[in-house]
Amino acid sequence: MSELKTRKNFSNIQIVTILSILVSISIIFRVIVFPTDLPLPQDAEVYFWYANDMSLTNNFPDWNDAYFPNTLWPTFLSIFFTSTSSDNFIDYMIIQRSVTIGLSVITGILVFFLCRNFVKQEYAQIAASLFLFEPRLIQNSSLGTPESMYIFLMATLLCLFLSHNFKNIYLAF
Repeated sequence: MSELKTRKNFSNIQIVTILSILVSISIIFRVIVFPTDLPLPQDAEVYFWYANDMSLTNNFPDWNDAYFPNTLWPTFLSIFFTSTSSDNFIDYMIIQRSVTIGLSVITGILVFFLCRNFVKQEYAQIAASLFLFEPRLIQNSSLGTPESMYIFLMATLLCLFLSHNFKNIYLAF
């Protein structure tokens, strides 16, 4: 009986170790590819300026709603912008890219927990590594656009919905 528990604990420790290694390598890889000296491209720049205006005025900017209907991502970013003081706008763009990279990496962990509901833990680790090292997701996470946040929210909702705890299922809705 205790031998079985020891094997289970060893397996959980091994899984946590492997996930930690995958996440660390993924962060290192994203930091290597991370463009620190370039401004944000097109759509991400619009979100940046909206979040910047929001962090400076502590209020929603008076932009045309037809031009900018979605304010969740800039509102989330403005929390990080208000906690930083810099005179260089590139520093705030680096913060925006860092937030998207962080959300992308955390989503890889959620993908592991999501896949663990359907397949063995070893295969769930492979799925998480495929998610963490998918080139288009790496590129997408370094752009600073809100897609990383939406993928994170969808993975969180699916993990909560597929849990065995009814409180988590209600929380998903």
